[in-house]
Amino acid sequence: TANWHTIGFEVQYDGKAITDKQRENMIIAMAAISKKLGRTANQSVVGHKEYSDMGKWDPGNVDMNDVRRKVQAQINQ
Repeated sequence: TANWHTIGFEVQYDGKAITDKQRENMIIAMAAISKKLGRTANQSVVGHKEYSDMGKWDPGNVDMNDVRRKVQAQINQ
């Protein structure tokens, strides 16, 4: 039920890996939203695979800790 409390991104890709450009733009968008809400990346960035008890695996092979570090760096700029 986290979808009621979060802002999600849907990304179209080939099922293997998102492109570098998609990743860069997601980082920028997540940082902008987090900053507007006054939240850190640790407070606002989460992948389905980190909380789902329904077997959701997305965002696949993306390292969410790395994503949060990059989002926080963008927030700090």
